[in-house]
Amino acid sequence: MSSFDDFTYTTPLVMVSDQSKLDADPKLKQDLEKLVDRACKLTGSRCGAYIEWDQWGLPALLVTNSDELRDLSDRQREFLKALIGNITAGSSLCVNDMSPYPRPERVTLPRERIIGVAVEVHEQTAGRLVLLDKEEPYNSCDVQTLETIGLSISLTIQDAKLQLKSANLEHWLHANHVVTTAMFEGADEEALDSVLASIQQVTEADTAVIILPSIGDTWACEFAHGHLSDRILGTVLPKDGRAMNVLAEKAGLIVHSFQECPSICNLPEKTFGPTIYAPLLSGDEAVGVLVLLRKNGSKDFEAADLPFAENIATQAAFALELLEARHAKDISALLEERERISSDLHDFAIQELFVAGIQLDAALADLDLAQPSTDELKHHINNALEAISSSVSQMRSIVQNLRDQDLATDLFEHLQQETSIARQGLGFAPSFTVAINNHKVLSADDPELRALHDQIDNDRRNDIAAVVREGLTNIARHAKATACSVRLEFQTAGSPWLHISIEDDGIGIDPNLWRKSGLANLRTRATRRGGNMTLEGGKNGGTLLSWSIPL
Repeated sequence: MSSFDDFTYTTPLVMVSDQSKLDADPKLKQDLEKLVDRACKLTGSRCGAYIEWDQWGLPALLVTNSDELRDLSDRQREFLKALIGNITAGSSLCVNDMSPYPRPERVTLPRERIIGVAVEVHEQTAGRLVLLDKEEPYNSCDVQTLETIGLSISLTIQDAKLQLKSANLEHWLHANHVVTTAMFEGADEEALDSVLASIQQVTEADTAVIILPSIGDTWACEFAHGHLSDRILGTVLPKDGRAMNVLAEKAGLIVHSFQECPSICNLPEKTFGPTIYAPLLSGDEAVGVLVLLRKNGSKDFEAADLPFAENIATQAAFALELLEARHAKDISALLEERERISSDLHDFAIQELFVAGIQLDAALADLDLAQPSTDELKHHINNALEAISSSVSQMRSIVQNLRDQDLATDLFEHLQQETSIARQGLGFAPSFTVAINNHKVLSADDPELRALHDQIDNDRRNDIAAVVREGLTNIARHAKATACSVRLEFQTAGSPWLHISIEDDGIGIDPNLWRKSGLANLRTRATRRGGNMTLEGGKNGGTLLSWSIPL
């Protein structure tokens, strides 16, 4: 299956300059038009133009005071380019009779006299300044005048580039600040989603994607935000694609447009144009790739944008390290809790059961006597019953302590912990979203969400956590999935309801087996609350578990 990364290495890479942003600068064009008009007045020419060509030989910038030059046909433009395109730094063109110059059949220019000079910017030829149609022949004074105006054009363009560079630097510094702020607001999957959303917004990308290791030796889009993110999320990257090349080279690149990729046909990814790939570097190791995509027709990414994008990708790598540290902390806390439970059971409940066993053994030994003492038997049995009763009390205390700790934790924080812990068994990070009346909640501190949270009693919170835990466990055991999502949807119209949907893209779970598994308990929990549960095929294959209860 083709993906947005499915480029062949023969597809041209366009390492664009900052010229495209200059083209869109109305003030620069206005200043250049004034200089072209001044050159015409000083030399007595009727029309003139400043022209730059792009990598494909097409006019990238045309500033003229003449509609005739602006509306030249393609063949006339080719002839004009052939005429002035070879003007280099330090040389000029002065033609008062074009008849000796070869031209395509039936191709003429509106004017027959022409002079031109090259315009240099930072010791490189940026474009050509040409004037046409003077009543008298052009002379050396006209050429000198044109060279002076050409120098003014060069200085004007350099000043515009400096302003552009300053604005670009300010933009990326702001982007770094926004991303850093989002990064330190949390260290879980939701926080990383927030970081990616910030990256997408401040880089003016339509979509931002983070590519990470997936199952086996494959790499997949584990996080995506923006246009078509739901289609891109979970996409497995081709081994010979651009992303793998960025990982290997540990260096970013810019791609002009996905329309130039012949292997992508009639796919949503075809709508993307300018794209940046930047490696996520952790020390000397590339741990992932940040991809920034813009729709076709959007402004290009500039060569100057690449190092800034690489810096933000490094920040994203650090955010991943924070996430892994948080995940390791959660696992460590879980192991410590298991160790504490094990110690409590060993030191209290199991010891009491051991004493009960000794008492019952003693009673059995008395029964072996020829005439067992009834009082002795009662004594042993009573002691055993007391030990068993004490053991039961100890276990109830341990279980109650666990429940009290769970209830002290915010429900949504608890569910985020469940999804974080499930990542180890799944091999990837499941997505977790909360919505109210079909509107996604962006913050756990949302007032409406907090009000709904307070309506959920402790027993229902335990049920909700059990549903998410069991659903993710079954996906890890049976589904062979590469992506899954957990969604909590609150409906507040009329009597409030909570809907939980857990969907994966795996091979599915046999619905005939669900009564025999832990899923049967989830159905019981829903029925007990007056709700329901269904298990069916997902929209894109896999399985969809739906669990709903009234609040």
